[in-house]
Amino acid sequence: MKICCLSCSAIILLLCFARLSSAQNVELWGVNYSTSTTILSRPASSITGSLPSELMLFTSLTDLNLVNNLLSGTIPTQIGLLTTIGSIALDNNLISGPLPSELGVLSSLTSLNIAGNKLDSQFPSEIGRISNLNRISLFSNVISGVIPMEIGNLRFLKYIDIGGNKLSGKIPSEIGLLNLLTAIYFDGNLGISLIPSQIGALNSLQTFFISANNITSIPITLCRVSSLRRLLL
Repeated sequence: MKICCLSCSAIILLLCFARLSSAQNVELWGVNYSTSTTILSRPASSITGSLPSELMLFTSLTDLNLVNNLLSGTIPTQIGLLTTIGSIALDNNLISGPLPSELGVLSSLTSLNIAGNKLDSQFPSEIGRISNLNRISLFSNVISGVIPMEIGNLRFLKYIDIGGNKLSGKIPSEIGLLNLLTAIYFDGNLGISLIPSQIGALNSLQTFFISANNITSIPITLCRVSSLRRLLL
């Protein structure tokens, strides 16, 4: 159903901007860009307002970097139209609202960085569909709920930082399937209560931060992770 809704949104958006698209140029933040642009990078440029809907016309975009600006509003659901995107970097802005489930259709995405914002939804299970994802950085937001078991589908994941949020419950046992993981930062959520024994299967893990939570016991299997170099309980 969500995919159908996304298709409807795509049709409406493309109709609305057909004239712009045929011109092959779009003005964003005072600069003209070709809609065939592959890398759009404007870090620390004092950009304000919300993410413009015109971004969705950049159907060849592979790298979006808008870190350290003053962007506000929500992430539009139409972000699922950027099917070639490999890296999204929106760290240190004022973006609020949910992480759209439409992120789950971005099969080319390898790096998702939206740390230091005001995201206040639950962790969407649809992120587990981004099969090529190797880095997630969402620390210092207001994301709540539990870590979804679908995270176990991210077999290429090497780095995850979701510290400094409001997550609770147990770490899903499926995390033990992520044998490429080198760094886990779950610290500062206050509500995470259980580390599964499957953590001992992470033979590449070098960093594991889980402090400032509600952990009452540590699985003995953690001692088997010979690669571990930094542990913060």
